[in-house]
Amino acid sequence: MIELNKKLINIFIVNVLVLMIYSANAQQIPLQSHYFFQEHIINPAYTGSRTYNPIYLGYRNQWSDFPGSPETFTLGVHYLREKNHGIGGGFFRDNLGGAYSQTGAQFNYAHHVQIEDKASFSLGLGTIFNQFSGDYSNLDPNDPAVQIGNESKLATDLSLGAHFSSKGLKLGLSVNNLMESSISDYGVVPADNRLNRQFHLMGSYKVDFDSSFALEPMFLVRTIGSTPTQLDATILAHIKQIVSLGLTYRTGDALAFITGIEYKNLLLFYSYDMTTSSAQSYTGQTHELTLGTRIIGKIPQMSSDKDFDGVADDDDSCPLEAGPKKNNGCPYPDSDGDGISDNDDKCPQLKGESKLAGCPDRDKDGIADLMDECPDIPGSAKNGGCPKISQLHILDNKGRTVTIVNELENGEYSVNGISHKYKYYFLLETNKKEVPDSIYITIVNQDGEHRSQARLGESGYYELVKQAVKDEKQDEKQEVIEIELKEEEKKVLKEAFGALEFETSKAIIKETSYPSLLELVKLMDANSSYRLYLVGHTDNVGNPMNNLMLSKKRADAVRHFLVQFGIDDKRFIVSFEGESSPIESNDTKEGRQKNRRVEMTIIK
Repeated sequence: MIELNKKLINIFIVNVLVLMIYSANAQQIPLQSHYFFQEHIINPAYTGSRTYNPIYLGYRNQWSDFPGSPETFTLGVHYLREKNHGIGGGFFRDNLGGAYSQTGAQFNYAHHVQIEDKASFSLGLGTIFNQFSGDYSNLDPNDPAVQIGNESKLATDLSLGAHFSSKGLKLGLSVNNLMESSISDYGVVPADNRLNRQFHLMGSYKVDFDSSFALEPMFLVRTIGSTPTQLDATILAHIKQIVSLGLTYRTGDALAFITGIEYKNLLLFYSYDMTTSSAQSYTGQTHELTLGTRIIGKIPQMSSDKDFDGVADDDDSCPLEAGPKKNNGCPYPDSDGDGISDNDDKCPQLKGESKLAGCPDRDKDGIADLMDECPDIPGSAKNGGCPKISQLHILDNKGRTVTIVNELENGEYSVNGISHKYKYYFLLETNKKEVPDSIYITIVNQDGEHRSQARLGESGYYELVKQAVKDEKQDEKQEVIEIELKEEEKKVLKEAFGALEFETSKAIIKETSYPSLLELVKLMDANSSYRLYLVGHTDNVGNPMNNLMLSKKRADAVRHFLVQFGIDDKRFIVSFEGESSPIESNDTKEGRQKNRRVEMTIIK
């Protein structure tokens, strides 16, 4: 009984092999779900038509659960030479199931003609070499259905094709085995066995929805002698020019699921074919892999996307460098040279650190300067980049910070290197719940130590009880003379003032304010004689000292922003008035919002 079953299985295998050899002789071009990678083998007019020079290596294992299942190995390459001339070819080996194999090679030439800015027409010719082999040594010699011995025959033929391409649309028509060359029989097929003439109609159309998503429907129609016409209908989705997902329906045969990944010039695709014909119970699984590379050629390509970034060359400002569609096909620059492209750099004009999204951090406290209320003094994120200890700001009569000192352990403050004879303004920055009414300040200089008490005034400043008379050597406050601006300059200043917003209760400028401030940078940069007078204001919520400090820090934040982008620090006069100069009533929310401001005036 077992022996009978073996014979039945052998007969079944032989019959299937016979059917396959008929099919192979009808096909003679290996069946592939990844036909879109070997398009130049199907149609020689595609040779050199891509925007790159591809090399593809493919492997297909058909009906893997079936003993002696067919395997196909393919290698294809083509490139453009001197713009109009495409050269390429391919090699394949098709193990048709145990005893039978087909080895083939093809050499192509295509001539391309540009007929419009974004369209081309091509004609191609291919020479085909097919080596058909039969090795029957592993089959049962007592089986009358099996030929005994080995046989091999080389058949040479031609293929012709035409190809049209325009704005993402590709259409091609080709005929293979034009001469229908004869091959020997293997004892199981008619003696007049010949290569059958094959006709192919192939097309695709890529639709880019944006730089991160595209759909590419495509099809291949095969007509071979008297066999039924077969259609492969494929849809591929390309995601971020990296991942591809797709589906192919092959009439009367299979449904193929496709996935692929592309990185730089390399790609790897895999497909799984699910048989839909009546043979699905016997055939098992079919797998296919394609590994490829795409090399940018030195010669301008016929197709309109040389850097294959999804942007046609005519619309691509950088046709030899891949870049996103949003940036007109160009890679984003790195203006500050910090290794972070401008689209990912929150401070594209300032050399910074990658961990801070390209922004600088002068005090190395892990908080970007533009988000740091104390950019020169290390602090904590919870405290806006400032230290938790109390600090005393010493200001000159122009409102400029001369120095900042920390509170000592005894609760007093010591200031080195300033004159005890000059009049200074003392502003306390503290997180203490109760603000002291008075503090002790010791000024240390070449004349010795000078300890004085300072009382908190209504203005929010601490004033020395024995305030020094203003020394004649100290600078007088500079007169502020406003410049008459042009209308477009007034607009820039007005938009910078109107768009300026800070984080709540902080001196951190919101990112939404950056564009208008950068326009102000351009205005100041284009007019080197212009200076900027900045005055900080707050509403009356909170105590006067804290409001004075906040108004100072916000005016300084605007100055720091402009300085970081190249405007000389000497071109600024900074003042601050806290809650003392409202322009609206503080009794309403709207009024308080208008009172929280940094006034900007361009002066001589």
